[in-house]
Amino acid sequence: MKELNAKDILNILENNDGVDNYIITTHINPDGDAIGSALGIYELLQKMNEKARIINISSTPDELIFLDENKIIEQFELEKHAELFDEKTCTIILDLNDPKRLGEIGKLCLSCGEIIVIDHHLFPKPFAHHYYMDVESASTAEMVWKIWQESAHSLSEIAAKAIYVGIMTDTGSFRFDRTSADTFRICANLLDNGADPEYLYNMIHGRNSHAGLRLLGSSLNSIELHHGGRLSLMLLPHKIFEETGTSQKDTEGFASQGLKIAGVNLAITITELKSPDELRISFRSRDGISTRELAEEFGGGGHSYASGARVKNGDFNKIKEVVIKSAKALF
Repeated sequence: MKELNAKDILNILENNDGVDNYIITTHINPDGDAIGSALGIYELLQKMNEKARIINISSTPDELIFLDENKIIEQFELEKHAELFDEKTCTIILDLNDPKRLGEIGKLCLSCGEIIVIDHHLFPKPFAHHYYMDVESASTAEMVWKIWQESAHSLSEIAAKAIYVGIMTDTGSFRFDRTSADTFRICANLLDNGADPEYLYNMIHGRNSHAGLRLLGSSLNSIELHHGGRLSLMLLPHKIFEETGTSQKDTEGFASQGLKIAGVNLAITITELKSPDELRISFRSRDGISTRELAEEFGGGGHSYASGARVKNGDFNKIKEVVIKSAKALF
């Protein structure tokens, strides 16, 4: 697996004579980094006069829809989109390095003539033709910005806003460990090109619905402490969404809430999805505790301090007990 840099990726995009169109996509349940990166690379391809579409397996989260002001992002439909994936298509996969996280669209992506992966997660799977990987980067959006900088094109305002949101959300509003001086230098450039920090922060974090706040209250009330108060466990059974009139989309940012408790350095959230017997487990940590290995035990992965997993055909209470037991090894 040959890893490339931003300039290499730009060279590929500029000299892809055998490519008729680009498909940009990202992981199931896209976050701010995924959506921001996708819009950022799409805008660059537009500047290059290339045909491109963003097609994701999941819908865009409500709080991020405002970034897609031209309604570019499409949600995947097999009958509608299957014919777009062929030997003259280049798929650009962002913010993931394992095709399993693409969902149903993944098989079509793998059938394309060329696949480019741009990502900052550890341990990429060997499935693409080109890899631009930077595990030291705080976000994939930073990497997209670097590709822009290698080009002769000026950063569009849409791209500046999208990339800023990608960086802001994946750094936990600039507080996570991989936030660097370069991160702030990049953001300064994004501000120069139209990103408004106050506006973008409020659009992401300042628009909770009444129902969403009720859900947060119930979720906080569910927190249990284990292992001498070092583990915080938030429990979100499906009934909690029914009682508050909310959905999984309303849980953005919940996973880190437990880390606000003094003495806690591992926060785990277990969410029962609408699909029967399917659970989502989110892991957040600090103080040198890595969550990635724990997430891998449940078939997931991610970063050292932020990772996740999905468990199918799992009983909520049984998985809870297994998670508590497995987490003990981290202390």
